[in-house]
Amino acid sequence: MKCHACGIGLCKLRTASQLLERGVSSVVIRGVPALVCEHCGEVYFAAEVTRSLLHIAEAAFASGKELTLEQYRAA
Repeated sequence: MKCHACGIGLCKLRTASQLLERGVSSVVIRGVPALVCEHCGEVYFAAEVTRSLLHIAEAAFASGKELTLEQYRAA
């Protein structure tokens, strides 16, 4: 897939990290499958991956911790 952000690079299947924030709480999720542009680094997640990210983030936010580090897992 050609990158929609830069219009130059090709996107390849890789893993990425994603930061999600709510109020004063943050969660970093590592090892997320994504398409990543080889030119500009733009990251694209599939819909099912996005649903899993939100599920992981909701559980982390519910813990009340200010910072949480998680490894990606499909929901």
